[in-house]
Amino acid sequence: MLRADAQAVAFARTYASLARAGRIDDLAHLLFLTSIAPAVLATMDADQARTAIADLADHHRVEGLRRSGQMDLVRSIDITAIASRVAVPSLVVVAEQDRIVLPSSTRDLGAAIPGAEVVEVTGAAHIFGPADTAAWAEMIDAFLGRHRL
Repeated sequence: MLRADAQAVAFARTYASLARAGRIDDLAHLLFLTSIAPAVLATMDADQARTAIADLADHHRVEGLRRSGQMDLVRSIDITAIASRVAVPSLVVVAEQDRIVLPSSTRDLGAAIPGAEVVEVTGAAHIFGPADTAAWAEMIDAFLGRHRL
């Protein structure tokens, strides 16, 4: 992301507000709705959803407030002026179903970095599921092999 798009700004603002207010259960619901691919959500029954939300809440009781500063950074970041100076092999991975950072914003980042390779993980959300992680790992491995890294 070169600069925060409207979706990222709204997410970051909401995340930080909920975390700072100690509304961790609400934060967990936000993360559940925005971080997981719709195809994965569609396979979950009510018990699985409750468990996933509870796990997110448990993790973010400590991490939520800690990450609120990161959310402030997300809302203010703008690397448009310096992206063209990246001079190392770069792989930009687009999560097709990302509902935190618009996929178009990730593609714009790839277009702004000279020589960047842009790949897309079809069906992936902001948080990759097991199948998405395997595809991502293969993309990374191939990229590193091409660049002898």
